Amino acid sequence: MPRLAGEQSSDHGDEYADAVAETDSKANDNKANKQINGELKDKVDEEEDEQAVSTAKDDADAEEDEEMKVKAKGEEEEDDEEGDEGEEYIVESIADHRTTKKDVLYLIKWQGYPEEQNTWEPEEHLLPHSRKVLAAYHKKIGGPPQLPLKRPKSKQSLCAAASSEDLPATKRQKRNGAKDEDVQDDLGTWLPKGNHWEDEVEKVDTIERNEETDQLMAYVKFKNGKRTKITMDMVYKHCPRPMLKFYEEHLKFK
Repeated sequence: MPRLAGEQSSDHGDEYADAVAETDSKANDNKANKQINGELKDKVDEEEDEQAVSTAKDDADAEEDEEMKVKAKGEEEEDDEEGDEGEEYIVESIADHRTTKKDVLYLIKWQGYPEEQNTWEPEEHLLPHSRKVLAAYHKKIGGPPQLPLKRPKSKQSLCAAASSEDLPATKRQKRNGAKDEDVQDDLGTWLPKGNHWEDEVEKVDTIERNEETDQLMAYVKFKNGKRTKITMDMVYKHCPRPMLKFYEEHLKFK
């Protein structure tokens, strides 16, 4: 059945209305999508801002903690330095001594410290608080150590030294068969360990009186080549038989 002209026009109107409706729907969808995307972008930007603020805060806190650590470490080091300056070192004993051109140095064992931390100190560092320890060590070795004598350099001194060599030797030098200078050349402070030294002693070289202490001192030569000056009390205590042999060799009968 053929359509009427009015019916065809009505169909075109419906199609147009549908197209408009579809366009409006798409426009609304696009608008909604843009709104959603905008909201999402705002939320992302907000989260990034919050993250940036949190990171900056964490960095600031970390920097502040580091500054506090550095400050605390500095204060601790200052306290340690103040403690070291205020600490008093006590001399436990004197282990040895040595002489230089200008001074006598003592090997100090410090109270509360191992022997690996022993130090060489001049006499002025031991006075007055360690006077007794120093005096006991001097008594042990037979008197205060003496600085080496300077050899004469001028012509006048050389002449005087040469003339003194021409003088006859003293009775004691003749009796002992050696000069004091010969005995002093290799004189040291080495002593054997323990109380019995006789197996270590080669001989007693000579005996002399210390002018400062008025004590008799013996020059003892050991089998290892060492030569030491010790008091007679130490000789009688640690090696009496070599001392007796010395007397026998130098005993004279009339």
